[in-house]
Amino acid sequence: MIYASFREPVGIFANWFNHIAAKFTGGDYCHSEFIFEWTQQELTEVLQSAEIHGSSLNRIKSPDKIFIAVYVMWGMEVGYRVLTRDAQDPFWQMPKDHLVPVQCDAKQEKQLFAWCMDQMGKKYDKFGAMGCMVPVRSCQLEYDTYFCSQLMVCALNHIHVMSTNPGAASPNSLYSALTST
Repeated sequence: MIYASFREPVGIFANWFNHIAAKFTGGDYCHSEFIFEWTQQELTEVLQSAEIHGSSLNRIKSPDKIFIAVYVMWGMEVGYRVLTRDAQDPFWQMPKDHLVPVQCDAKQEKQLFAWCMDQMGKKYDKFGAMGCMVPVRSCQLEYDTYFCSQLMVCALNHIHVMSTNPGAASPNSLYSALTST
């Protein structure tokens, strides 16, 4: 199962840029990321099918559901983190709300995760994030840098769940696109 997770400019996301981003993009959200929910067996199968070796994900062992967030944030690179339901720090905690299930089959889910893993280490696109309100960027399947919703739309375009210009995507426009069907 894949969720698109959306964050409001509160708590760890409460800063001037996120408040402005949410306001100027016409909604409540300033950040978005994927959250993959798998059993241990599903995670093992996904890692094998995506040929991901040597990752710390291969060392995860859990009898419970495993939640892996794929994200990029200001000043960071595309990365992932393992979430838990009981983490004290909200950054590491599985969100309880603002989750939208991504409608795709198991094959697409594996493709999406593999594509995201191929993007690991790419830097945050500050100028793209500031310019997403004015769609001047061309539509591409992949970029050298990403902002949060751009990464997600590229991934969804890659598996043919969406057909949208990633350079013009904001967390709010992505939320609207995913919830309008």
